[in-house]
Amino acid sequence: MKETSLARTTTTLLQALRDPRQETAWREFDGRYRPVLESVGRHMGLSHPDAEEVAQETLVQFVRDYQRGLYQRDKGRLRVWIQGILRHRALDVLRRRSQAQDARGDSVLR
Repeated sequence: MKETSLARTTTTLLQALRDPRQETAWREFDGRYRPVLESVGRHMGLSHPDAEEVAQETLVQFVRDYQRGLYQRDKGRLRVWIQGILRHRALDVLRRRSQAQDARGDSVLR
């Protein structure tokens, strides 16, 4: 029963997000997803500041994509879509960190 209620709440929230002037809906959405995104980023190996930044970038990308109508509910769950955005962003940060460490290591060996 609780899941149905939560699904309805999510559906109502998503409908409100279609209007960028709905600041309350956007704040609620941010409050609901940002902590989860930061936690997932930390579990992927990001530092706390990097996890915060990746969560912010993920939410910004979500807003752009959602307002352009790219989320299609019949093709998958919202949280999976958002976590996919997060994974791509987090992997970019981890890749850059690795490349920076490799570059520093190379210069020390020369």
